[in-house]
Amino acid sequence: MPWYRVNGLMVHLKIGGKKKPHACQEIIKLPDGRKEYCAQMAPYLCDWPAGGGRTCDRAVCEDHRTPAGKNIDYCPEHAADAERAQPGLFTRLVE
Repeated sequence: MPWYRVNGLMVHLKIGGKKKPHACQEIIKLPDGRKEYCAQMAPYLCDWPAGGGRTCDRAVCEDHRTPAGKNIDYCPEHAADAERAQPGLFTRLVE
């Protein structure tokens, strides 16, 4: 069973079904200064092209995803790469 962060607490959740949600893989800083994985349920995977027809597929939660188009989401690292490559891209999509 994977660990998930629910309301700030790390818990084991047994979730049935074929498609079990991933845990968010972003590193966050806790109030006491330690760094840990976010670990919230992550229904999104990063769609950044990784070459060979593959994508990054890093699991990200609602708080850490950056929508980049219809059904396209980026993790924070690749959202920053996209912003450097095309400044203003994400502000134009929201308008």
